[in-house]
Amino acid sequence: MSETDLTSYKIDDRPKATATRLLREHVRPYLGKLTVAGLVMVVVAGITAAQAYMIEPIVDKIFILKNPSLLFIVAGIVVVLALVGGIASMIQAVMMEGVGHRIVGDLQERLFSHIIRQDIDALNATHTGRLQSLFLFDLGLVKEGVSTAFTGIIKDGLTAMGLIGVMFFQDWRLALGALIALPLAGFPIQRLSKKIRKAATRMQDITGNYATVISEMSTGIRHIKSYGMETRETSRVRVIIDSRVKLIIKAVLARALTTPLTETLGGIAIAIVIIYGGGRVIEGVSTPGQFFSFLIALIMAYRPLKALAKFNSAVQEGISAASRAFSLLDIKPSIQNAADARTLQLNGGNISFRNVQFQYEEGNPVLQGVSLDIEAGKKTALVGKSG
Repeated sequence: MSETDLTSYKIDDRPKATATRLLREHVRPYLGKLTVAGLVMVVVAGITAAQAYMIEPIVDKIFILKNPSLLFIVAGIVVVLALVGGIASMIQAVMMEGVGHRIVGDLQERLFSHIIRQDIDALNATHTGRLQSLFLFDLGLVKEGVSTAFTGIIKDGLTAMGLIGVMFFQDWRLALGALIALPLAGFPIQRLSKKIRKAATRMQDITGNYATVISEMSTGIRHIKSYGMETRETSRVRVIIDSRVKLIIKAVLARALTTPLTETLGGIAIAIVIIYGGGRVIEGVSTPGQFFSFLIALIMAYRPLKALAKFNSAVQEGISAASRAFSLLDIKPSIQNAADARTLQLNGGNISFRNVQFQYEEGNPVLQGVSLDIEAGKKTALVGKSG
């Protein structure tokens, strides 16, 4: 690969620095919309916790005490909570998708503006397939990472906290016993996130190679057919596809490993609740309504906790893609105005060149010692040896 290839940059392997830069340069302009979406997510989390708490009066007041006056009241509250929760979920989903796409659009525009101002030799040395992969594939991962991060931290995080709050309200001893296994998942998930980020970085690079080969095939199809190179090109693509598939499987495996981990911990927590909580109901220490409210809250908390365990993979892939974009943005053109360059001042419209020299490549000058005066209002033609 040419040294001037724009996609031959060194990837910044500092995820925290990349995430901070992404937040500062591209997420901060949308903090207002993100704040509104966050407030809506708070409503969703609160309604979810309220739904779990409603199990206690349903079981104790209606089914055990057989109070008919509460039957329609509780049913109406459940319907209202479901309606408001559904509308709030729709609003936050639309807002987060919109913000995510706007962030990616800003980054795409910034990259385009930066690339188009690079030196012509660097642009010629950079294959369009790799740039297409960056714009169409990598930046899509940035969008998924941003949307997943905010949704995971705010919506899933607050939902889990609200449901855990219901658990502690119903029986704090039982809640401690059910949640004691959660810290055990932290270390393996952190290890898996590093593997996912490395696989994502490599996969994005191979995707660029794949796009390059497809582009070369499309533009050079006459050459390929003229020399009977179909088999050679097919073998070349097969190697790239096999490498990409292996990396995809590796990333999928790393993400999938969180499932048996969370499933096992969830099963252990439910088993503890059934044994200890059921015993407390039998002894008369707590009511059946409290037990079932606790159990439903625990089961409902499993989904956001599982999402929090998995959202890290999308965030790592997004950070990896953002690193590639920022590394390209950090490339400076080799041809730049001098530090003491003056702004062009037009005076009469005359144009003068004095001993102009220019070269695209070192040692291969295109212009050398060119001097020329062009008077205003006159036509001047530059004619080469061919006429």
